Amino acid sequence: MAVKTIFIVRHGDKQKPSRPRPSLDMNVWKTPIVPQGDPLLSSHGRDQAAQLGAWLATLPESERPQAIYASPLFRTLETATPAALLLSLPIEIEHGLSEWLYPVKRGLHPLPHSSSDLALFFPLINPTSHPSLLSPHQKGETSLEFHARAKELVKRLVDKLEGGDVERILLVTHAAYERDEEGAWEQKMNGASFMLEMGEERHWDFSHVVRHLSSNAECGPLEDPNDDPLEQSDLYPPSEDEQSMSADLFVVPEGLLAQ
Repeated sequence: MAVKTIFIVRHGDKQKPSRPRPSLDMNVWKTPIVPQGDPLLSSHGRDQAAQLGAWLATLPESERPQAIYASPLFRTLETATPAALLLSLPIEIEHGLSEWLYPVKRGLHPLPHSSSDLALFFPLINPTSHPSLLSPHQKGETSLEFHARAKELVKRLVDKLEGGDVERILLVTHAAYERDEEGAWEQKMNGASFMLEMGEERHWDFSHVVRHLSSNAECGPLEDPNDDPLEQSDLYPPSEDEQSMSADLFVVPEGLLAQ
């Protein structure tokens, strides 16, 4: 068999520390659970994740996802969890689905947590069954490099699953991911939000990027013109040793994963 259907899902509404939230969310932000760039879902985002999972579970069995792959960030894993529970599927970590991070002028973007560390807090993660196929470089990516990564990841994942029993997969990722522009896939839905009680609440497209880069002193062209972000051929599968971080960083509020 071959993969015939790909569901691409953006994570639910995330917490925004600059804007007050209900007490549970504010308590989360007082806890050193994750780096600043890896916020949890808001209470509303967890509701959205539950609504997405419920909709997927109502699909005929012949149309439901048979495998779930998620970015290694907390907001995507929280989004994937209700669907994984309702569909009785494990969550496979794929670093190639990670957030698009702009090229930095200095320093490096932090490494995500390892699958084994994340599995301590998301029990549906299978930390050993799927070695990630790609990982973005810590120096960040241009938009062209990001598109190349997204395209290459889908190709490698489909190739890996060729000949197996999986025909339908769910990718839980971030706003910048989009469909194949070369027409290899027929698009059935684009930004569908009918399964959410409040529908679409925040539109995102690449016009946001110009505004962000023009106002963010930490992002933009690298200071050394000879130190360009890596090309697509330099993308590499992540090393478990390189990606591991202390589990002491994680302190999940009681009952969070059950909501």
